[in-house]
Amino acid sequence: RIFLIKRFDNSKLSGLHLTLAFIVFISLLLLLFGVTEDFVEQDFIVQIDYWVAKNIALTRTELVVNFFHSITSFGNGKFVFVLFITILIMMIFVYNYFWLLPLIISVGGSMSTAWLSKYFFLRLRPIEALFIEESPSFPSGHATIAMSFYAVLFYLLWIHQNSCNIRIIISFLGSTFVLLLAFSRIIIGVHY
Repeated sequence: RIFLIKRFDNSKLSGLHLTLAFIVFISLLLLLFGVTEDFVEQDFIVQIDYWVAKNIALTRTELVVNFFHSITSFGNGKFVFVLFITILIMMIFVYNYFWLLPLIISVGGSMSTAWLSKYFFLRLRPIEALFIEESPSFPSGHATIAMSFYAVLFYLLWIHQNSCNIRIIISFLGSTFVLLLAFSRIIIGVHY
């Protein structure tokens, strides 16, 4: 009862304002899921997905598959977890507490959103897949981790550089790595 009274208290930001913001957020999130599901399941999108998957499967070579399989391993959950914990420990030891919370929120929030979305959309994986994956196809957890975790890591490297040239190199390498990791999932056939 006290909890409900506090939720409607207009004098505090954590009262009515937060309650209304939360309701709007949930409403918009549900609307986004609905719009995304409608878009992803449209016939022309599905046909494009099938066409791309089929043509990529026809042009794969052993060299390309091996290269992209090594790239996709950087998005593997166990690998990322070990790297994530290692970086958190390193940040604690160098007293860089400022970036702990953003990194935890970025990775935790994006991964939980990706996994919830996978089981909301239940998009099947391509039949041309070279490797067996147990979870649904959409959205890609590897692409999500590439954007949330590795992009933050490259940004942390970027902000600690004074040289404009080094920053450009880090930006290029970071963008290329994130795109390769996301694209690798399509090349090895586990995503559309």
